[in-house]
Amino acid sequence: MGKKILFWPDVYKEQGHWLPTFVWAKELLQDEPEGSYEVSYMGIPDCKSLVKWFNKDIQYHEIFNKLYPLGYTDFSHTTPQGRWKPEHVLRIINGELDDIFTGNNKPDVLVSGYFTSLESLIIHYKYGVKVVISTTYLRHPENDPAMRAVQNLMAYPDSVKQSIIKLFINEDIYSTNQPRREELMDEFVAPLTTFNELIPCPKEFDYQHYVHGSLVHYVEPCMTPLLDDETNDNNLGHGDQSNDENQNFDSQTDTLKQYWDRFLEEMEQNNQKIIFATAGSQILDYGKKAEHMFDELIRMMDASQMKDCHLLLSVGEKLLRTRTWDIPDNVTVAGWVPQRLILSSGNVHCAFIHGGLATIKECIYFGVPFVIAPMGKDQLDNALRLRENRIDNMIDIETSRSDTYLYSINKVRTDFRIKNNLKKLQYIFKESEERHEGVSIIKSVANSTN
Repeated sequence: MGKKILFWPDVYKEQGHWLPTFVWAKELLQDEPEGSYEVSYMGIPDCKSLVKWFNKDIQYHEIFNKLYPLGYTDFSHTTPQGRWKPEHVLRIINGELDDIFTGNNKPDVLVSGYFTSLESLIIHYKYGVKVVISTTYLRHPENDPAMRAVQNLMAYPDSVKQSIIKLFINEDIYSTNQPRREELMDEFVAPLTTFNELIPCPKEFDYQHYVHGSLVHYVEPCMTPLLDDETNDNNLGHGDQSNDENQNFDSQTDTLKQYWDRFLEEMEQNNQKIIFATAGSQILDYGKKAEHMFDELIRMMDASQMKDCHLLLSVGEKLLRTRTWDIPDNVTVAGWVPQRLILSSGNVHCAFIHGGLATIKECIYFGVPFVIAPMGKDQLDNALRLRENRIDNMIDIETSRSDTYLYSINKVRTDFRIKNNLKKLQYIFKESEERHEGVSIIKSVANSTN
């Protein structure tokens, strides 16, 4: 029996949090001798399609299906902060995951996301499982997983916080003075400071003055091209939803891939260069900003300099369905686009992106000229990191108009400093990808006796 590695990248279907783990999982499954590592995933119903398109045979433990029913991530109307329901942590405490973490199923290592730090801490306390943290954004050194756990713990009333902490730290936190309360809180989250943390991005892209502890590792960008990153739920089944729903994932992948292969072939045959634009999962949280960018890009396609270009918009299924699109011949609007396939095609004239780390990494890795239009979260910070690397390609999404987008294309394609510095980062990313540092650390934890 091989070492058991369980992945839980996030509660929600944030693709950027899940995709890097597929690279590590694939490498673990291919390790010699065969069967050295057993890989499984757990997550809410929404995330099952992601995993099954990565590997249809991989074991997937569906959790919290009543609390987060199928479709919750895509159709929740709450704020990003409001999607997190404190109740699921209480369910972990009450043993809802016992079947996964006890007996023969018990994993040797849980590879858990930064945004599930509190959950991972409780699982570690309750089941004694070793944990590796995967952090898929470039955080400030002070915003470590322990701090994230404290922030989530603040969602509970004092009485509930007290009960949670007292389960694992045998002292009543609210019967002591304030300094001692802070000490007990630090003691409660302290195990998180002892876990290895993987940041799937080369250090050279981050602020150089950021200094983390010795257990925080900048590893490969996890950009290995994956055939199976088709994850549009309208084009695939969700696995075990009914007795007759044993979907042929391979044939569906072939169908989608054939469609997009034909699209790329037509662009090449017609000497059309692709202008690609996406807002990623941020369309759900910043829909109006994304719509503004898409509308201005469509207007931009009237310009004479766009006569040899074709605009491809990845707008998300929800936005595709909920508005009317006035589409000229040189524009394609899709709910979902195989982004890696498009960016790696060598036919992208320019990409317009929201600034999530995953998409930035893909543009750098594939050497695609790109413009960043931050919408929120860590995206502005990522744009400033690009400036630190002398890649000045940011525009203001709320004030930019079609002529702004035209100018920005010319800038990123002709400015020799931007082009040279993008090439430097591309070389660093490709070299880092070959080192497989992330999976080496996971293996080391799995095989350690601690």
